[in-house]
Amino acid sequence: MDASANSPSPEDPADIFVVSERLRLTGRNDPCPCGSGRKYKKCCLAADEVRVREAARAAAVRPRHEVEPAAVSAPVDREEFDDDIEIEAEDAGSWAVDDEDSDDSQSDGAADEAELAPEVEQALDEIWAEFDLLEVPTTEQLDRLLTRLLTLPPEASDWNDLFQLCADNNHTDLPGVFRRIAAEVPMTADVDLSFFFWEVIERFISAGRIDLLPEVVAQLCAPGRDYCDADAQYHIGLWLQAAGCEAEALAVEDRFVEAVAYEGEGPGYALGECREHFELRVGACLREVRQSPVDPVTLAAKLLKGFEQVIHPDFARRAALVIAGASPTPVPRRADFDLPVMDVIEGTAGWEEALKQFEFLLHVAREAWQVEQRPPGIAIRGLRRLMDAVDGERREQERGPRRNKARGKIFGNLLDCLQPTGLETRVVRNSRGILGTNRPAAHLLLEAHATLLGFAQRHALIDAMLAEKTEKQLLDLKRTLAFPN
Repeated sequence: MDASANSPSPEDPADIFVVSERLRLTGRNDPCPCGSGRKYKKCCLAADEVRVREAARAAAVRPRHEVEPAAVSAPVDREEFDDDIEIEAEDAGSWAVDDEDSDDSQSDGAADEAELAPEVEQALDEIWAEFDLLEVPTTEQLDRLLTRLLTLPPEASDWNDLFQLCADNNHTDLPGVFRRIAAEVPMTADVDLSFFFWEVIERFISAGRIDLLPEVVAQLCAPGRDYCDADAQYHIGLWLQAAGCEAEALAVEDRFVEAVAYEGEGPGYALGECREHFELRVGACLREVRQSPVDPVTLAAKLLKGFEQVIHPDFARRAALVIAGASPTPVPRRADFDLPVMDVIEGTAGWEEALKQFEFLLHVAREAWQVEQRPPGIAIRGLRRLMDAVDGERREQERGPRRNKARGKIFGNLLDCLQPTGLETRVVRNSRGILGTNRPAAHLLLEAHATLLGFAQRHALIDAMLAEKTEKQLLDLKRTLAFPN
């Protein structure tokens, strides 16, 4: 069945909301909601992902005044839907870890999609039938299973599932398992190791083995590995950023993310994937110790390389001035954190305000690196995430009297979020996984709050007693999340 025939048109906001919910609620290996009887990943998944991604990009590149606050709602009752989310966020269960990220939702189904020769199918069935007789497999038995599977064509196995199996059964040398698979399984048209690397990175970070990540990323980015599934690449980058591995996150972006020019649109600064890549690149330059003066014009061109059609040169120039030390560090004021109220359109006052705020955030990120050793690119990414979350809250608060009464004071300044009340709800609402909380996304938001809080405390921009309560709340939420970093 043609997947496109079952997916709504991206032009209809209501239909896009339905597709987004279908993506959120349906596992890759679940039956496809279209009723075809096939697995979702082999039917409508790809088309649904494309439609949601295109709709998100289309909304992102439109000027702010052209995007309605309820652009993905009608005729769905979004107030009722959002209220349900709030109730979920207030429930202790809302912090449940999104196990889908490390389960079947990661499997790309290479073995299911490839047509295997009958003799290979038979050999594969015999291997797994023998293994399934083991109640609690030992490390030696897991190694034997791996050895036998490596004798078969690489497309016969789901390597991420195999690595997960070894981890779940407490294999004593998971780095060795990773090295064998990475060394012996080639990247071909039928074998996409993207989800295997996602599984490995998530497992190593969760186990506190941050020291292994440079090796894993080097293997992922090795010559010959020219493709990485977009969904896997996004989550790999998210986990690396949450672990503080800025250089590795940037290496993955440099290797696999291509800046795309969108027809009919000029350069802007709202295209998510390219913006994240650009900000990581800026962060890497911010942390460099320079022994000699740097030409801002040359540096701006370096930052903009590959992004000329999607990142406006004004932002690259502002970043270059900060990196080169040609933009003096301002005396921080609370007004520097005012949320934008004007449309960000080139040549207007709103555009200049956006540039000034971007420049100021770079100074905040640089100070966070100098004082707290927070990787500046990740600090920028976290602060941008936090700004988007707080701005989203403000827009929801402005929808009507009922919402104002229910949600209280409308935020006008980013520092307004530095209070214990509402902090947990904000993090949960903006870190939702398929089920429960997306741990790395939640960790990045908590770290962004901590970055902002540290800056506000150092410059006396927040009441000391309130800061102490917020700091305690952050520590409590970090313990609840139990992220290893």
